[in-house]
Amino acid sequence: MGMTDYTRENILNHVAGVSSWTMPAATWLSLHADSDPPANDGSGTEYDDRLEVTFDAAVLVSGLWVVSIDAGVTFTGLAAGTISYGSIWDDDTTGNMLWWGVWSTPTVVGGGGSFPVDPADVALQLVA
Repeated sequence: MGMTDYTRENILNHVAGVSSWTMPAATWLSLHADSDPPANDGSGTEYDDRLEVTFDAAVLVSGLWVVSIDAGVTFTGLAAGTISYGSIWDDDTTGNMLWWGVWSTPTVVGGGGSFPVDPADVALQLVA
C-alpha cells in the first residue's frame, strides 16, 4: 500500500517542524471495487462500510520500515462484485484517505458474501 499525497505532505511538514500533524484517533480499512479504484487524492467509490483496524509497532524488514494491522478483520454482508483495492482512512465515514493499494488477487464476492483480511495483507511501508 502506498501513501496518499495528504499523508506525504503532512509527514514532511511535521518532520520539518513546519506544522504539527495529530495522530488519528483511530484508523479504518475500506474496500474498493475493480470498477472504481481509489485515487491518490482520496477520490473513488468505496465498496462497503469501513472496519476499524489497529497497527503493530513498526519493524525493519529487509531494509524497509513496515507496520501491519495487528489482527485480521472480515467484511461481511457484501454486495456482489469484485474487490481489487483497499485503503486506510482516519475516520469511519468521511475523513482523509491515508494509504491505498491493490490486493494481490482481485476477489469476486457474491451477494451477502464476505472478504477476510489477514494482517499480512495490510502492510504499510516507508522506503528510504
